[in-house]
Amino acid sequence: MTKLSWTGFSKKTLQERKEHLKNNALLSQENQDLLDNDQQLTLETANQMAENVIGRFTLPFAICPDVLVDGVTYQVPMVTEEPSVVAAASYASKLIKRSGGFTTKIHDRQMIGQVALFDVPDKATAASKIQAASQELIDIANLRCSCKNFPNTSFVSHHRNFIFFPLGKITY
Repeated sequence: MTKLSWTGFSKKTLQERKEHLKNNALLSQENQDLLDNDQQLTLETANQMAENVIGRFTLPFAICPDVLVDGVTYQVPMVTEEPSVVAAASYASKLIKRSGGFTTKIHDRQMIGQVALFDVPDKATAASKIQAASQELIDIANLRCSCKNFPNTSFVSHHRNFIFFPLGKITY
């Protein structure tokens, strides 16, 4: 594996920075196309993300390169109007990587996975299908966060026109 060089990245033109990402296969083609087309959040999506939406506000999208966490190098996306924040994070990332990077430790934290379905015409069928797949759903969640499984503690509760399914404990 060739070492990726970020030297002078901040001095490159916008197009040169995008080419660097493309040439080093740091983005999927779909994400590369989004950057090239300058696609922004639609007003419809923004309206679903927050209450009382009246518009959108655009900020610069930058990256902090070479953040080493638990032996894996990440290019961290950052959105800020303050250039010194990106510069400081990038510089700190370089120094910390030279010292072995960040190391994380998990303190046996847990999350409860839940699924809520609204306006379900046949609650009994929906409940049985979700219950039948609950271990698979827990396994998928655990796989996504490199977690270990806890016993399934599922139950079903019905409330008005929706069904609420706690699927089980997930550690991360």
